[in-house]
Amino acid sequence: MPKQAYRSEMGKIHAILDVTANGGDDGVLVSIIAHKANLTHDVVVDSCYKLAEAGLIEMTRRGRNRIMTMTQKGFCFFLELQRFKKLVESMNLRC
Repeated sequence: MPKQAYRSEMGKIHAILDVTANGGDDGVLVSIIAHKANLTHDVVVDSCYKLAEAGLIEMTRRGRNRIMTMTQKGFCFFLELQRFKKLVESMNLRC
């Protein structure tokens, strides 16, 4: 029997965007996102590449570090995702 995922993909994206949104204009290191979102480094990096391709975050490099910054489109998406998450939770469903 396959192991059930701890969080859905949308739950992981919400956690990443939440940390990134709170990072402000300076952005957030991938390692900090991984720590605060309680995700592995590889999951965060893979998800951030997807989010960057969608135009929701910008990924820049400073030396060896990857810095994530929320775009305006990403912030709008994050607000809608929060509304959706509240709706799902009000129906006692897992998001």
